[in-house]
Amino acid sequence: MKKTIITCIALCAIFLACNNEEDATATPTDLFSTVEFEKIRLRTAQHFDDKLNSKLENDPEFARKYAENEEFVKVYSKVQEEKEKSGKRNLPIYTIKVVVNNIYRSQPLPMELIEGQIERLNQAFRGRLSGPSGLPSNARRFNAGDTRIRFELDKVKFRRNQRRFKNNTDLYARSTGGINPTLPGRRINIYVADLIVASGFEIGFVGDAGFPDEGDPEFDHVFIDALAFGVRPGSGKLNEGKTLAHEIGHYFNLLHLPGKTTETCRFDDAVGDTPNSTRFYFGDVSTGRSTTSCGSQDMYWNFMNNTDDSEQFMFTNGQRNRMRATLDPKRGSRRRLTNAR
Repeated sequence: MKKTIITCIALCAIFLACNNEEDATATPTDLFSTVEFEKIRLRTAQHFDDKLNSKLENDPEFARKYAENEEFVKVYSKVQEEKEKSGKRNLPIYTIKVVVNNIYRSQPLPMELIEGQIERLNQAFRGRLSGPSGLPSNARRFNAGDTRIRFELDKVKFRRNQRRFKNNTDLYARSTGGINPTLPGRRINIYVADLIVASGFEIGFVGDAGFPDEGDPEFDHVFIDALAFGVRPGSGKLNEGKTLAHEIGHYFNLLHLPGKTTETCRFDDAVGDTPNSTRFYFGDVSTGRSTTSCGSQDMYWNFMNNTDDSEQFMFTNGQRNRMRATLDPKRGSRRRLTNAR
């Protein structure tokens, strides 16, 4: 009982401190050690999978487009694999324009934090980040390195709103307290707001992303909670700007490594060089902890896992091909991004 009371007092103190925070670059590092935060990370991972599975089960038109797109991705990936074997692969650079929409309660995000986040996103997609020590000997074997995908900051939009949002969907339109998207379909609209701390940890996701062909272009979005946006000093958990790489991966058609479910090894993420897995990994994967499932080493250092920022550093060749298929100027489900001016 005493331990419970102390925990509640600590959480309340963090909540009050963060709501009174005037420095928009500060990160509530004490939050990262709480059981509540680990629940939020699990809720974030499950939300994406549940959302996709629900669309596939209840929206026949979405399911049809999804199946058609998967067939194209398979053909595209096979062609790229053959080119790589023959040494004839010459990937053009795709430059994607992004808009950052910041809905804030007290202080807007500083421009240097926003610019630093886009720089970190480019570093992630160019394969310029190093991994942690203690990785398995073959950890870098399938590292794609440079995906030849670049991001350019096109515009930043701010709106002050002291409302405590109940969901991130309301952020995507001015009529519900947020910001209308800029050129949906031709820009990646990234929304940043404080939902987790402002709600006292009761609601919110670390990040969220629309899936290709998900429907209404007005909800063609990426969301990052303010505590996970940007490169900041701190614990290495969510302060290195890698949550955005994870969510952009979803936006470009990547699944979590276990695929649409963790219940069986029969399902995977539709990528040939990521091992089948039935486990999500959260936090710091310390030495001595089991990191295998389905009879093989799990890729906990991959951007599409859910470990701390300090653990993640790579996409695989197969993930690169899947993302580039989504951006293919002729057939890709997000080709309007590639062809945008």
